[in-house]
Amino acid sequence: MAHYPMSPRHSRMLLTLILIMKMKSYSRANLVLGFAVAAAAALSLSNPFVMQLEGSHTDRDDLEQVEGSKTLDEEELLCQATCAGWVDRVAKRVRPKPGSGDRKVNAVRYQACMVKEDVFLHRRSLVADSVPESLVYSELLHTKRPYMHGATRVKSDWLIKYGQSLCSFSKSLEGSEYYNHCQTDQISRWDNPIFGPHRWELPLHSVPVISGDEHYVPVFACALLECRVLPC
Repeated sequence: MAHYPMSPRHSRMLLTLILIMKMKSYSRANLVLGFAVAAAAALSLSNPFVMQLEGSHTDRDDLEQVEGSKTLDEEELLCQATCAGWVDRVAKRVRPKPGSGDRKVNAVRYQACMVKEDVFLHRRSLVADSVPESLVYSELLHTKRPYMHGATRVKSDWLIKYGQSLCSFSKSLEGSEYYNHCQTDQISRWDNPIFGPHRWELPLHSVPVISGDEHYVPVFACALLECRVLPC
């Protein structure tokens, strides 16, 4: 990525999208890549405006028309690629506690991975209507409150895939089942991933088991007897 005339974040975003599209056949791959290049170019520039000078509702309507020209599958590809580039700037929604006074705040509160203070999603954000549980952002704008700029919704399993260096995996869950994956012929187990310094619990994740594990041989033997292994 050092050979590309852009930061590693934007390079990883584009390279991730290209890798994903290589694994499946996309009829509009060039168009999706064009959207990604445009997004990377936009995210390369820091926002010079404070929140009071942000785009009007007319600007937002124009952006939503551009968003509408992509299919849901293509939009998810772009979100996934953005997650790969900004996985260390992920934020998780914080629910207001009863009687805490948070209901008076119009913006939605989030806990950011690498920031001690809570951050907020502005009501003019393109993802404000859906209020995703998890998102990544390009930068923070410090006005009355720290607001996230360039917010993009992400899925929890993407954090494991692209932010494995920020994940810690517990030992296998007590009573969890080891199994042989028929398509890959790989012995695996279920682990409980923990993400980031705030130790967010992520959904259960399948982790390959090495041949030295005490469960490897018995599980493989059972799969062999049940004809659930790939032929040599």
